[in-house]
Amino acid sequence: MNVPPKAVIAALLCFFVVMGLWFISRNSATFDEPIHYYAGYAYLEYGDFTIAHEAPPLNQEIAALPIYVLSRLHLVSAPRFTTVAENPNAGIDLIYRSPVSASVQLLLARVPMLLLGLGTAVVTASWAHRLWGPSAAIVGTGLAVTAPTLIAHSGIIKPDIALTCFFLSCFYFLWLYRERASWGRLALAGVALGAALGAKAPAIVAVPAIAIIAALDGSGAWRVPGRRGRSPDRGLRHHVDAALLIAVLCAIAIVTLSATYGFADVGLWWDGLQRQLAVSARGQPAFLFGRYSDNGWWYYFPVAFVLKTPTFTLLVIAASLALPRRGTSLGKPEALFLIVPSVLFLVAMMWSRMNIGVRYILPVLPFLFLLASRVATFAPRPLVPVLLAAGIAWNAAATLWVGPHFLASASALAGGPIGLARYLSDSNIDWGQALGELARYMARERIPALYLGYFGMARPGDYGIQYQYIPAYGTEDSGYVLPPNARELLAISVTNLHGEYLIDHDLYAWLRVKKPIATVGYAIYVYDLTGDRESHCHLADAYGAYYDERYQTIERAKCRAPATERPPSP
Repeated sequence: MNVPPKAVIAALLCFFVVMGLWFISRNSATFDEPIHYYAGYAYLEYGDFTIAHEAPPLNQEIAALPIYVLSRLHLVSAPRFTTVAENPNAGIDLIYRSPVSASVQLLLARVPMLLLGLGTAVVTASWAHRLWGPSAAIVGTGLAVTAPTLIAHSGIIKPDIALTCFFLSCFYFLWLYRERASWGRLALAGVALGAALGAKAPAIVAVPAIAIIAALDGSGAWRVPGRRGRSPDRGLRHHVDAALLIAVLCAIAIVTLSATYGFADVGLWWDGLQRQLAVSARGQPAFLFGRYSDNGWWYYFPVAFVLKTPTFTLLVIAASLALPRRGTSLGKPEALFLIVPSVLFLVAMMWSRMNIGVRYILPVLPFLFLLASRVATFAPRPLVPVLLAAGIAWNAAATLWVGPHFLASASALAGGPIGLARYLSDSNIDWGQALGELARYMARERIPALYLGYFGMARPGDYGIQYQYIPAYGTEDSGYVLPPNARELLAISVTNLHGEYLIDHDLYAWLRVKKPIATVGYAIYVYDLTGDRESHCHLADAYGAYYDERYQTIERAKCRAPATERPPSP
């Protein structure tokens, strides 16, 4: 029985939505989500665009829109809002100290992100169909919806997925405009460009990419609708027409961008861009293959992409690029529209020093899926379709296996999510998302309390976690001390285990050589220190390095206690 391509694509899109909802429901707030959500609510409710204005406001506004509208309609209580000046933890309190529960707020704020991810998959399907036909549309959609990285970042209140959706849409509408010029298609491309700029500053890369495509294309399509003389012309007239078209496109984009600021504070976009460029030039602590750097590595993103992308997807992308004349040829227009934006964006990110997650090159992924979808046109048939269907099914099975921990996904080349911690850190594997999973693990194993070094902004107490803090980035001192003769378990986030943001990167090197008794969500490792005097000596040194004399004294006593005085591990 032949299944209509649209039905297959619809089923694949449903798979994506289900995986996204699974991720949203099981993962706690990641490191930056509270401040982005807080900023979006402040933009909508108070028109204050000065909060966290390093990032443009559109994505935050989209995330906060559901709770804003529902509270205005009195369908839910309004979140409890305080200013950052009054409360440095205002973002956390907005989520965890409001009448509406944190789970409901995160659901309402994350679902719009999921819709942006779904939009990305829909555009990928539509464009692949126009480029290579219905079979290619199925392949492109299948690769997109079984990409754990795309699923994960479609469930987080961060601008990466909004940038990806609008950046891709801009070039898709320009492709449609190239096929048949109309003011409607030009307006859609301009609005998409403006929305991309309103989501994240790196969208500015689209402008030179469009200029390069127009210059190299040489077709008569690069002119404002209604102008005569559409014959191909690579001379001065062509460049003047293309420049005029791009100027109109940018004018529409600027109006759209201004709308995201309420037509009032659009100058903050430029200030935010300068701040981001300064941070990018300065760099951030980064981890790759067991090494640390504040300046990053030029090859970080290609390596991270390979380690985080399903192996089958990598093979299909490589086959399409290596065999440009096989099947339906990769023509010049297709190559320009798919390769120029993705390569230019990748190069721009490789130039930056923000080597803290593959999410920074998320907009490149759908262009690669589109290129890969051309493999559906390869001969011999039906062998190629069968292999592609089997590969996508394998990707889907692997996605189900790693779920709902899609943020920590990794290819077989990295040894899967368990092996990924040897090579990458931060938002590639641990962004604070596994705190809820830790609470469920403790309840399941009947663990009343433990040592905790959590990397994140969420508060463990809000998840019912009782803990004695250990020195770690993002972990607050709870004031709690593990009672004597209790089982001594230590849970530490992978990012803190690596020491990426710690002054001493090797503060927990002694833990890295031990075998954990559990890995929670692939992002938090749990160790049993019961009766382990050497580990308590190391822990005492860690407290001493951070001048926590109270805890240092307690751990030093455990370090010196005879082994017989310590209870055995259950």
